[in-house]
Amino acid sequence: MKALWNIVLWFSVIPCFAVSNQAIEKRLVNINDIQRTYRIQIPACYSPDKSFPLVFVLHGGGGSGENMPAFTGFGTLAETGGFIAVYPDGYQKYWNDGRDFSFSRMDDVKFLRTVFETVSKEFNVDKTRVYAVGISNGAMMCYRLGIEMFDVFAAIAAVCGNLPMKLADGKPKNFVSVLIMNGTSDSLVPYDGGTIQVFGKNRGYVISTEMTVEFWVKANKCFEKLPEKNVDINKNDGSRIVINTYVNHDNGTKVVLYKIIGGGHTWPGGIQYLAEKIVGKVNRDIKAEQVIWEFFSTCKKEQQ
Repeated sequence: MKALWNIVLWFSVIPCFAVSNQAIEKRLVNINDIQRTYRIQIPACYSPDKSFPLVFVLHGGGGSGENMPAFTGFGTLAETGGFIAVYPDGYQKYWNDGRDFSFSRMDDVKFLRTVFETVSKEFNVDKTRVYAVGISNGAMMCYRLGIEMFDVFAAIAAVCGNLPMKLADGKPKNFVSVLIMNGTSDSLVPYDGGTIQVFGKNRGYVISTEMTVEFWVKANKCFEKLPEKNVDINKNDGSRIVINTYVNHDNGTKVVLYKIIGGGHTWPGGIQYLAEKIVGKVNRDIKAEQVIWEFFSTCKKEQQ
């Protein structure tokens, strides 16, 4: 039973998917004498004569980059949207996301920066349009990237993740737009913050979703709030969405919260990968990958 709950919390029970007709190549890189792996997907429309956006897609703890193209839908989206996608592997399936508890103590920021630099040397990457999206442990790693790799990422998107408390004292030195999608009924990463626990064991502290939004609003100086939106297209999924958007017209950044009322520890529009009683409901009003890519498409970093 303990093994099952560890699997559930760290998002490792994701079926192995194959993304047909799409070339995804596994690659190796050495970081501090440790071999790390990542996968790269180059869209069929790629041409070295044109610069292309780059999207990092980070798995949850216990998962792998191999599953992410199909699970998130980014495998198909990379082709239709025309961007380069990278699916890195956390060390022994976990990211060092900055929590006071972590299965990994690897320098994942160095790893992902090295991957970015390697890919950028080989392919024509639009360095003003580099993004990261993650779920659960990967979502929290995205927050760390937004803080520590502010010079690289124009925007990040976090699904099922709040800001680790230890990162709450940090501040990016440049602006990074942020999209957050969290379910209010997520029993694994608490929407209102607090201790992540498995069988009474502390798995680190996270601040609340609202405080996470406030952190990024202040960091980006996005003090103008747009009118709230409500989305409830599917009346049978047991959830609905409230969207709050904060903008800074001077620097072009924004912070957007998709508050999924009744949503669980799940990818909106994705599969019900485990029973509702374990991970909660899947919202069917949106497809997360489409919303995220539309968000990314509006975010561009100024040349340094």
